[in-house]
Amino acid sequence: MPVHVVADTAVKLTALCAALEKQYAVTSELLGGAGVRCGGSDAVVVTADLRVVENIAALKEMFGKSSHVRKRIFLIDQNARLFTVQAYALGATRVLVNPVHQANLLAELADSGHSGTASIEALRGAHEAANIGATAIASMFSAVLSGKPIDVGGAKAAGSGLADSIAGPG
Repeated sequence: MPVHVVADTAVKLTALCAALEKQYAVTSELLGGAGVRCGGSDAVVVTADLRVVENIAALKEMFGKSSHVRKRIFLIDQNARLFTVQAYALGATRVLVNPVHQANLLAELADSGHSGTASIEALRGAHEAANIGATAIASMFSAVLSGKPIDVGGAKAAGSGLADSIAGPG
């Protein structure tokens, strides 16, 4: 199975590629590079700081162009709910916390127990959650810039809708 690795630093990229190259055909790129090259990959493994706005924008653009990738594994640096939610909103099908053991990462890539339907539903939920969150944030910024009070009730309702979208049906 071809695996594409995306990282925000050369150090992370090198380490991740080294961990995967013995088992998989690996292609790689630095985040924010010239172009998306994960066209023929079945899986993408991302390790990037999700606190950096530029990283989020680049990942959003990348995954918008590569919707065919069935496994999107994100490696986050902190076990914080914010980063986990952000990764799923960007299209992750699985989120692991660094430092991740090579065996765990290889097991996630090899795992065929996840159904394709569940992954598609997760992606739809993540996309919907991203739209809900973006709308709420845009509304808050608009209110602040125009000097109007922030609609706290609307923000809470968006947060509730965000949680429902991520949790999925059932």
